[in-house]
Amino acid sequence: MRIGVVGTGNMGRGLGLRWAAAGHEICFGARRPEAAEATAALSTGVCTAGTLAQAARFGPVVLWTVPDVAPGNVVGDVGDLVGRVVIDLTNGPTLPDGGSRAQMLQAGLPGSRVVKAFNTSSFESLRLSRTEAQAQGVQTLLAGDDPAALRLVASLSRDLGIDPIPCGGLADAADVEGAARMLIGRIVERDAFLLRLAITSLQPAAQPARLGDRTGVSPGPHQRRGHVQRAARDHT
Repeated sequence: MRIGVVGTGNMGRGLGLRWAAAGHEICFGARRPEAAEATAALSTGVCTAGTLAQAARFGPVVLWTVPDVAPGNVVGDVGDLVGRVVIDLTNGPTLPDGGSRAQMLQAGLPGSRVVKAFNTSSFESLRLSRTEAQAQGVQTLLAGDDPAALRLVASLSRDLGIDPIPCGGLADAADVEGAARMLIGRIVERDAFLLRLAITSLQPAAQPARLGDRTGVSPGPHQRRGHVQRAARDHT
């Protein structure tokens, strides 16, 4: 798979180099050509270097690492990204309208297929090998509106030993970004960059009826925020 990495910061560099080691073809893009070239030189896989625009046009998948900048100011003609899967891993403060950065990116890249992913990962977790990541239960939360794009990003995640957890559509990406803010807060508080966020399925209780049955809506894996909120009210 050809993957363009827009930005060569810690996360873009880490994910790109790991994917190259897994057999994917990577183009690193940076504002300064020497930064992209230095990153590509770290890989023993197939990696090239170019501008941000060249990386964005390199293949069917684009890893987007540039926060709070209009896409047109980064890559020029956003029409060239129509149909591409764009992985948004950016984080930041809560937006005033309650929306998500993934939705903002999708609005700035009409016709592309944006998937929120890897924003709950630390750079240090990318240093784990595929086997180590699997053994330690490393996960990433995914949100996106295009089922085929979600499946592709899930496959790329598994290539790194990271378990992908679907969390709904782009309307739910604000929750994924909120989870990242919570995790980052705990990382800073504990100075522990290998903290992980985990969602685990529990085995049924031996006596499921001893407290009575749940009342109200039981939220399924793809139900929207409103159902989850109602379930939370039932829980109190």
